Amino acid sequence: MIEGMEAEVLAAVVASPAVLVTAAAAYLAGRAQARAAHRGPVDSVRRAAQRDAYAGLLAAARSYAHQVSEREGRGRAAEEWQLRPRPEDTEVERHHVLCQVRYYVDLEALRGAVAVVSLEGPDQVVLSAEEITRRVETFRSTLWAGMFEETRGNVESVRLRNERAHVAHKALLESIDLFVAEARAYLNNYAQR
Repeated sequence: MIEGMEAEVLAAVVASPAVLVTAAAAYLAGRAQARAAHRGPVDSVRRAAQRDAYAGLLAAARSYAHQVSEREGRGRAAEEWQLRPRPEDTEVERHHVLCQVRYYVDLEALRGAVAVVSLEGPDQVVLSAEEITRRVETFRSTLWAGMFEETRGNVESVRLRNERAHVAHKALLESIDLFVAEARAYLNNYAQR
């Protein structure tokens, strides 16, 4: 023992660093727990917003893909044809009307949904959402060409355009499936964090 020091004072001096370390550890653990308690509900709300954005895009993309499908388009084109019958009832003319009906399907819901996903992120999901937009534009450019290049009466050209539109529509459907896979993977990984 150190001369002149009481045993109680010596015990307090020796224990002080241990008490300080324990107090600091308790303080840091409390802060981390408070941060996690605050972040938990915020993360939950953010995840719900992302899930809603992804679901909105999926619904808009599937709706658009259905509306522009050849089968659906043919039904609307037949209705359109009944409203304005023409003397030149040819395959080329009917294809022209089909391209018009499919081309002029409204894109605003799809564009709005892609914008919301772009805000919510993350990047890999945004990229797959933007791929849907690119596939839609490819599909529309195929239809646009079908509306204006088919006026020459070339039936073989009509068949070629139909095939190109079919391939572009299939690529659109594949991009929707890719988006679903990316969104699902992100949301599932998010839940595991």
